[in-house]
Amino acid sequence: MGKKENNCEVRSHNAVIVFAQQSASSDSPNPVTYFEDHTDNHYKALINVRISGITPGPIGSERVLQLVVQPRHGHREINIDIPIFPFSIGPEPVTIGQVVAQIEDAESVSIRWEVRVNGSLDPIGIISGTIDIQKDFCICCP
Repeated sequence: MGKKENNCEVRSHNAVIVFAQQSASSDSPNPVTYFEDHTDNHYKALINVRISGITPGPIGSERVLQLVVQPRHGHREINIDIPIFPFSIGPEPVTIGQVVAQIEDAESVSIRWEVRVNGSLDPIGIISGTIDIQKDFCICCP
């Protein structure tokens, strides 16, 4: 589970979060938070977001799909665009997106999903996928 270095231990925690999320509306907040860390341990996390399904909204709509990380200690949030790659399997179109990021001392991990039609938020879009988080931290490290 861990590796000892100078009487300290490096440990890993892993989480796999499966989600489905409706796009934002005036009544539905966005981004949606899927992971929060309430510890004081210093750590690094490898975050892998995979989008496996998407209902993108009407043709011509503006779409925003981002991994949103709020660092600890009052730093500004980090917004990372998740690219969307449309392709077809048989007669049905499929859209896949993925982003991987290494983050230090994240307080929360969220997904922002917005569809705008004529400048207004439209809650018609739905995404689904997984968020894999591997968090490495040290017990008693300086």
